[in-house]
Amino acid sequence: MTLPRLALAAVLIAAPAAANATMVTYVFEGEIDRAPDAPLDTRFAVSDAFRAEVSFDVAAPNTSGSPTVFGRYLGGPLVVTVGDYVAQSAATFLDVRDDFTGAGGADQLVFFDTLDRTGDPVAGFDLQGLGIGLTAPDDAAFDGVDLPLSIDPADYRSLRLSLVFRDLDAEVFLQARLLGAVTDVTVSTPGAAVPAPAPAALLGAAVFALGVLRRRLWRGGGRRRATPRAGVRAALA
Repeated sequence: MTLPRLALAAVLIAAPAAANATMVTYVFEGEIDRAPDAPLDTRFAVSDAFRAEVSFDVAAPNTSGSPTVFGRYLGGPLVVTVGDYVAQSAATFLDVRDDFTGAGGADQLVFFDTLDRTGDPVAGFDLQGLGIGLTAPDDAAFDGVDLPLSIDPADYRSLRLSLVFRDLDAEVFLQARLLGAVTDVTVSTPGAAVPAPAPAALLGAAVFALGVLRRRLWRGGGRRRATPRAGVRAALA
């Protein structure tokens, strides 16, 4: 394999690892702990197990517009399974509320859908919202509004799952909720133990390798110019 191809291969192979190394994934597990509102009780019951999962890019910007008050981050789908029922948001917001006045000065983490979600209707009621909320007893759970890279359930007094359904065909407002208690939280950052090289560094290595090849061609064949192949140009564009 020629030197340029080796350099390009290094970029293409390591780039996915670099992307994965920036992701943080939150997994919440627990069970339904309150009797589901009618008519959800035809599908769900107390003690039904649930699992929720969502991932965010560690480099995601704080879009709250008030970085000293709270952080708001946009992540991937929030996928919630309760028994064989699956609810999913197209994307997910995470609000990081440090010393939140609305919670008496306590810290809060709130994961919620972005108004675009999917899930089968239940007894004529359509899924209208899903989220996970964690509220600490005080302001000691975390400091600042950065994306959390760890969550200790012991730091929170309330860890709740909420799915909201509505009868959209009713003439009056009819809403039903499914509520559960989170009992276990797992936060993982794949690849974080061995940080992957930054794409910019890999690109620099490739450019350096091309420079070495150019000098070799210059010395071995006069003023001959080395022209990158079209595939290399397309890959680096």
